[in-house]
Amino acid sequence: MNTPAHLILGLAAFSNAKQRKVTAAAAAGALLPDLSLYVMAGVSLTILQIPPDIVFGQMYFSEAWQTVFAIDNSFLLWGLVLAFALWWQGRGCCTLR
Repeated sequence: MNTPAHLILGLAAFSNAKQRKVTAAAAAGALLPDLSLYVMAGVSLTILQIPPDIVFGQMYFSEAWQTVFAIDNSFLLWGLVLAFALWWQGRGCCTLR
């Protein structure tokens, strides 16, 4: 799944026109799985000055980068984050309302 698909599904499933915080949380949650891509590509392109054809033609498909992406997009990881968030909210620590 890619970032636009994350956004479409996340916002379709969780956004609420009457609750902007919920919609913002849905958008943030949809973007988080791909955050590492933007950070790694951004650092490679701007700070390390690696040409775009190397970043997106070689590095993007490298085993190291693909491992990071696999972890970031893991159902297990995000399931644990969801479980923690539900537990945290159940304790009355925070709400999105």
